[in-house]
Amino acid sequence: VTCPIVRDADGLAVAPENERLTERERQSARVLPQALEKAQVLVAAGERNTANILKAMREMIEAHPTIRIEYLSIVDGETLEPIPLLEDRPALVVVAAFVGKVRLSDNVLLNA
Repeated sequence: VTCPIVRDADGLAVAPENERLTERERQSARVLPQALEKAQVLVAAGERNTANILKAMREMIEAHPTIRIEYLSIVDGETLEPIPLLEDRPALVVVAAFVGKVRLSDNVLLNA
């Protein structure tokens, strides 16, 4: 069962951890939902190779030196197993990263 993620006005997923971010860290953290949106844009443009999507996302996130990616993956929407190609079934992009000392996680549904 999926449900919408509640987001703050700046796009961050609402979470108690957000309160521990400094203003500068919060500005950097905004790249996480932006990278998820980039994945959706790439898929809408026809990209199906998950390695290409993840590479574009990783480059966006790693441009912010205060962020350290813990994991970044595209997984099957039912099994949660990593997948190499998007097919005609739901998939999730999942990310967890440390922004300073604060661990944030987020995800978005992809429909190929």
